Amino acid sequence: MDNINKELIEAKKRIDEIDELKKSLDSEYKTLQDKIHLYFDSQTIDTTETEKFIINSFWQKAYENYADGGYITDDVKIRELRFPYECKLIKNIINKHCKNKNTALELGCGNGDTSRFLASIFKSVKGVDMSKKCIEKNIAENKTKNLKFERKNAFEENQKYDFVFASDMFMYSPECDVELMFEKLLNLLNGGGIC
Repeated sequence: MDNINKELIEAKKRIDEIDELKKSLDSEYKTLQDKIHLYFDSQTIDTTETEKFIINSFWQKAYENYADGGYITDDVKIRELRFPYECKLIKNIINKHCKNKNTALELGCGNGDTSRFLASIFKSVKGVDMSKKCIEKNIAENKTKNLKFERKNAFEENQKYDFVFASDMFMYSPECDVELMFEKLLNLLNGGGIC
């Protein structure tokens, strides 16, 4: 038998091995997924820590896998349509309800676009996020003097602000944390501030 045929036979054997491995991994994947869902559906088991881990894992993958992690899509048209609309809504709310326009904080700032927009309205803006990749990129690309970015847990913040923005934090947070999160947000506000 010539070398090419030997090589092709070995390649086919390896494909068969990989196929068996895939079947085994698919089966294990399904079993583990079912286990997670079973415990999540239970009313007697506290899965809060697991939920937090899954949410954090989701966002890290979103920032790595999508062109724009904040919108969880590679479709740039969605961003082109949605972001100006969001900015218009935010600006209207600020103009109507925010007494002072000195300081603003964006929690979960992701790619920093909303923080940059807020910097056009407020004298000083801070964007915070847990994603090291996003914060490093935002810092490297930041040309706005009244804007700074920090990698930290949103609720490690202790400064007071006139405006606090947290667009996606609540829908990706464990239900048991939402009320506490609102309380902490309110504690970040100056008198007359809004979130």
